Amino acid sequence: MPPTVVMGIVGHVETPRGLRTFRTLLAERISDECKRFFYKNWHKSKKAFTKYCKNWQDDNGKKQVEKDFSSMKMYCQVIRIIAHTQMRLLPLCQKKAHLMEIQVNGGTVAEKLDWVLEQLEQRVPVNQVFGQDEMIDAMGVIKGKGYRGTIRQALEKIDLKFIGTASKLGHGHFQSVEEKKAFMGPLKDRIAKEEGA
Repeated sequence: MPPTVVMGIVGHVETPRGLRTFRTLLAERISDECKRFFYKNWHKSKKAFTKYCKNWQDDNGKKQVEKDFSSMKMYCQVIRIIAHTQMRLLPLCQKKAHLMEIQVNGGTVAEKLDWVLEQLEQRVPVNQVFGQDEMIDAMGVIKGKGYRGTIRQALEKIDLKFIGTASKLGHGHFQSVEEKKAFMGPLKDRIAKEEGA
């Protein structure tokens, strides 16, 4: 599996309603396979992040990046990286990269941010993040079907007692009178006949 590439930092603030995104910083150079993620028709326009990249080059932009970085150190409680896959290294037809947020744990927020800043635009292999036979938590959104599993309607048991040729002739689906009495139980008209006799 090819290593993922770190392309951004997201700082989250804890609120009573859950985590809220505070700041997002992206890398100076973003690959085309990552930019493809933001387009439905890649051949129509390739302008994503062309203006954003200039923030890392001019003085005003660098000041803004440093200001965002220092404010993330002050206010954020959760730091996550934005990473994308390298599809061109896989033998697949797909050129569009997959994006994901990966939470950074261990140390203070300032230490996390310093580590992430070093990792921007760098390749992160799997063995640098996970160890052999290590338990991991995966966050995702599901439809919420619960534990019911698959339900096959075609596998219902069909009681063959009620499938008879007599029903085609308009004589009901019971094979005999005794069978009908046993199934239906005491009927009102039958009880009235027995009392009258």
